Amino acid sequence: MKADRKVVKVVLEEILYVEGVKDYVKIVLPTQKITTKISIGNFLKELPEDRFVQVHKSFIVAKNKISAYTAHDVEIGEFEIPIGRVYKEVFLKTIGSMPVSGK
Repeated sequence: MKADRKVVKVVLEEILYVEGVKDYVKIVLPTQKITTKISIGNFLKELPEDRFVQVHKSFIVAKNKISAYTAHDVEIGEFEIPIGRVYKEVFLKTIGSMPVSGK
């Protein structure tokens, strides 16, 4: 993907979450943040559905990186991400059907 006028390799397994800001997305990895010009909707279409879920109009999270959640937010490590009212039901169904892992 293009970021800062260069092509940057992003490994899907490293993505913690994605934040949409207008026509850009900020991809948050454990060691860096990459910003690229694409809408969050178009970016979501490029991600595997079984590994990522949209929890808010501005946030997509990696399912296997979720450390805790409530009906109102998702925690990924030290990051707290809100769950939007529109996305809550789908998120809770999706997360409820996920196998629990030690990570």
